[in-house]
Amino acid sequence: MKSTKHISKKEKIGIDPMVEARKNKGFKNHYDAAVVRIKLGVEIFNARKAKKISQQELAKKIGTTQKIISNIENGDINIGIDLLNRLSKSLGFTSEILGKIFDTPVLYWCSLQEGGIFKIKIDERAESKDYCIKYK
Repeated sequence: MKSTKHISKKEKIGIDPMVEARKNKGFKNHYDAAVVRIKLGVEIFNARKAKKISQQELAKKIGTTQKIISNIENGDINIGIDLLNRLSKSLGFTSEILGKIFDTPVLYWCSLQEGGIFKIKIDERAESKDYCIKYK
């Protein structure tokens, strides 16, 4: 006969599922991917609502289905670059919005200075930085 350990209610309450999940080696990768899907879904939902269009109207405009739009807005699926491109163009996403979704720096401007030096302004999260690069 198999022996099973009885877990009391007191022991169950003390278990934090997130602490247990974080012990898994692949947790960070899955978590990071989920965060990006959720950010993308929120931005798509907000942009669609601002344009006062339904999921079905957006789907028709970009050549997909309402169910796909719903799944994207809920963060349930990964999408390909082609669909992301069609969504971005249709909803008017700027590089700033995409930078926010993918948590990447945004290039604000670049100018060629005297002596072949490029001056570049990049926003990295909350702070902006100026970079000078010598061009030969």
